[in-house]
Amino acid sequence: MKEVWKSFLPILFIHTIFYTATDSINISESINDEETGIWAYCKIPYQTVVWVANRGAPLTNKTGVLTLTAGTLSLLNETNDLIWSTNTSRTVQNPTARLLDSGNLVVKDADDDRPENFLWQSFDHPTDTYLPNMKMG
Repeated sequence: MKEVWKSFLPILFIHTIFYTATDSINISESINDEETGIWAYCKIPYQTVVWVANRGAPLTNKTGVLTLTAGTLSLLNETNDLIWSTNTSRTVQNPTARLLDSGNLVVKDADDDRPENFLWQSFDHPTDTYLPNMKMG
């Protein structure tokens, strides 16, 4: 079972154990499939993947890379083909992809925390797991 979720390059994961991981990536950084990824922590009694970028097109091996450009979060395969992206239409000078305390993964200008200015957010693309304060519709 563990290998199944790893092939999806997990982006948002709720777990009760502390891991060394990052809550954001900037334009000069990336996360590959061998690294932990972006994780959230809360006190729940089991592991739950709450959002996966490429659930409709899983990678066939562990060579996926998550990158950030001027405002687009992208997942590339081993030949640098685009597997998934946020498809944002706006760009910013200082982009960051950050996992907020709410569990919402956002792409935003690093200096602008106003939700109305987010370029993209995972809460707009829910799966089968609902998080507190997540707005539906």
